[in-house]
Amino acid sequence: MAKREDRCLQSCQQQWRLSSFGFQHDQPLDFVTFQWGHPRLYILWTLSGAVFHVLVLALQPYFFREVLPNLKWFIYLTNWSYIVLAVYGIVEATAAIFVNVCRKEIINGDSTVLPWYLRIQWSLYYVSTTSAITVTLLFILNIEEARSFSSLL
Repeated sequence: MAKREDRCLQSCQQQWRLSSFGFQHDQPLDFVTFQWGHPRLYILWTLSGAVFHVLVLALQPYFFREVLPNLKWFIYLTNWSYIVLAVYGIVEATAAIFVNVCRKEIINGDSTVLPWYLRIQWSLYYVSTTSAITVTLLFILNIEEARSFSSLL
């Protein structure tokens, strides 16, 4: 039992070192493939997600032309959050294609250095997920009819 506790303590100490904070990861393969399946499936997945988000943004002016004329569309946090999500999708798809075509050593698992474009992807991931959670919570908390938690369900 003491060995398990020692391993847990060592793992926690290693994770909470100052050098652990930042965009350091020794397996860049984790950013451009699924945990299962062929790496090319990940390209199809990220491309479809990026195309979907870009299409939704491109169709916004058409569907909301009477409700949000001109530049009023940009004053809403939900729209900015969705723009960040779309940019993340584009960066993720571009990185997946680039790594699969030009950086075979990452796909083969031979590289242990995280390239700058995967660090940008990682940071955009954090910004997009944090903004999505924030926008969702702000929306839920600003519903006037909801007086208790059970009324949200």
